[in-house]
Amino acid sequence: REDEIALPEFEGCVFQIQAKQAYHAQDNLTAFLATKAQLSEREAAAGNLPEGLAKEFKRLRAMTEKERCQNREEMAIYRGREVRFSVPFQLLHVKSHKFLRLHLRNAADAEGT
Repeated sequence: REDEIALPEFEGCVFQIQAKQAYHAQDNLTAFLATKAQLSEREAAAGNLPEGLAKEFKRLRAMTEKERCQNREEMAIYRGREVRFSVPFQLLHVKSHKFLRLHLRNAADAEGT
């Protein structure tokens, strides 16, 4: 129809607000696998590690799972609530499933403008 307005596609502009999550244990596990084990997580879980490294892998993997559980619990607390001042949050790009990252040294000075 002639009276319809064509709206632009906003599918790629949709973000999901999520509670800030912790990644420290996951980063430690990733660094361990990349440097000491030089294996993927799947290969390490299959038992392709020497005894000393296997113990360290199990410890780091347990810490990572605990961190994931804590992240899920934190998400459940904030799910459906409004975002309030001073509550840290993350923006998840819905289409790519990647988090938006802000580099503070490149951000505008809010007080100076």
